[in-house]
Amino acid sequence: MRRKSIVILDGDRTHTYQLQQYLVNAGFDVISLSSVQELNQCLPVLLPDLIIMELKSPEYDGFSLCRQLYQQHRIPLMLMSEPVDEAEWIVALEVGAETFLVKPFNLRMLLAKVRVLLRRRQPVAVVKTSPPDAPRRYRFGSWVLDHVKREIEDRDGKRTPLSGADFQLLKIFLTHANQVLSRDQLYGMTRGRDSTPDDRSLDVHISRLRHRLEDDAKNPSLIKTIRGVGYVLSAHVEPLAL
Repeated sequence: MRRKSIVILDGDRTHTYQLQQYLVNAGFDVISLSSVQELNQCLPVLLPDLIIMELKSPEYDGFSLCRQLYQQHRIPLMLMSEPVDEAEWIVALEVGAETFLVKPFNLRMLLAKVRVLLRRRQPVAVVKTSPPDAPRRYRFGSWVLDHVKREIEDRDGKRTPLSGADFQLLKIFLTHANQVLSRDQLYGMTRGRDSTPDDRSLDVHISRLRHRLEDDAKNPSLIKTIRGVGYVLSAHVEPLAL
């Protein structure tokens, strides 16, 4: 089986070298780059399976670069950064990032997130294992999810494509509608592990999904927070004929 390839973009060469050696020892082909120019030269030759990049850099606008990479290449992106406001993480996820790590981070956590992202990038396998008579579209509230195209449609017919993380999370909620799911359950279903006390990525992904669904974060009507327990999708889910 082909070894998965990863590109690391970070101007801190000492930090980059540490990450590169760790991921190489874990069985990946890794290229470390220090500038966007090097990245642009690399991508036409090698389209990697994953890009790990520093969000805040004096050499480039991390948000614009995320949007560009997502729109042009659809390569999964993992961001690294010193602590920033949650609003900035939400913007980064909106423009194309899949997940993030706050520095300093545990290398085992990095490896776990890398493996989760690479497992997600297998849409063909998912389609093949779906039951042949499974509905393609589901209505919930004023929305319709097309799980083949991985997009949602509002009541006016406007369609919005979903990232892999958004699609996976929404599909979990739809298949467990009106059932309270704990944080550990959601982490297990999406990441294959329990949550950790300092991991806020689930909260950010749910905030982003609420935004996609135009669900008021302060008073949500679809994805509700059950304090001290978890989350619940409060909606009737109806399979639709093509």
